[in-house]
Amino acid sequence: MNLPESFRQYGAAVLARNSEIVHKWNVESDGCSLSIPALSPNGFDIRFEIERGAITLYWGNWHTRFEPTAGVDKLIEDLFDLLRDMLSPDMRVRELCAGSNPYRGFLESYDGAHWASEHEMALVFWNYFGKRSVRTYSNSILPARMSNANYGTAPDREH
Repeated sequence: MNLPESFRQYGAAVLARNSEIVHKWNVESDGCSLSIPALSPNGFDIRFEIERGAITLYWGNWHTRFEPTAGVDKLIEDLFDLLRDMLSPDMRVRELCAGSNPYRGFLESYDGAHWASEHEMALVFWNYFGKRSVRTYSNSILPARMSNANYGTAPDREH
């Protein structure tokens, strides 16, 4: 079975057990995609684009590409574990902005004491002289599982 078929089969089974996750599949001849919209203004959209040789994960304005170097099944399981955490307060997207435009994004996980960067992306060209700010987005569709922290008071650690 190829990567798009395997991903869709595994994903359909996982999502069938979690009816609270609003999602949409798009199937094409050479691949498929899975989209999960943010359910609040403080959340972030998640999208997987699955091709025959790789999966691209979009998190808010940013993306990360994954290839099945350890095998298709292992990659799919790892990505659905990551998705589960991205749908909870255990993970967030933190964006550094210049002016009102993001120029660097971090996908971060919380261990109960600190935020740690899991993935990072940045623009090559951006408004260096723009006023700097930080925006954070977090989903709460599923409950937290990685930490027992009270997320209302979780510290915002800047890197």
